[in-house]
Amino acid sequence: MEVVERALRRTLARLTVAGKGVILIAPNARMGFDPADCLTGLRPIHGPAYRQTCAEPETGVMAQRRRAYAAVLARVAADYRDVRVVDLAPPLCDARQCYALRGGHLLYRDTLHLSDDGSRAVAPLLYTAIRQAASVPPPAR
Repeated sequence: MEVVERALRRTLARLTVAGKGVILIAPNARMGFDPADCLTGLRPIHGPAYRQTCAEPETGVMAQRRRAYAAVLARVAADYRDVRVVDLAPPLCDARQCYALRGGHLLYRDTLHLSDDGSRAVAPLLYTAIRQAASVPPPAR
């Protein structure tokens, strides 16, 4: 992670000196199964057995790595006034797990990428961050 942090700091230094508002996006959870399997109960003659739990526990190795990377982003961003970190987890996860299917909506289209419904779930977070980044004043000359 040290190499990533050094490279990120170099990049952010250049962007912020140029007066750019920067948004760092902490990664969403990776599902350890095909989210389409969550729908098999609705179409029982297709695909593998229906998954009872369409979620990935927040206690696994991938969740720990995701949180560690998000912590690096937050630590680095704290040193730059015009850098914001957007954590995609809140609309997709709770304290125990991250959901591939929630409220009857499939949030992932594969093990990592969000579906249209998943994108709509995180869109308000991104919209707010973009609006804030757009209001960054130009650098003093």
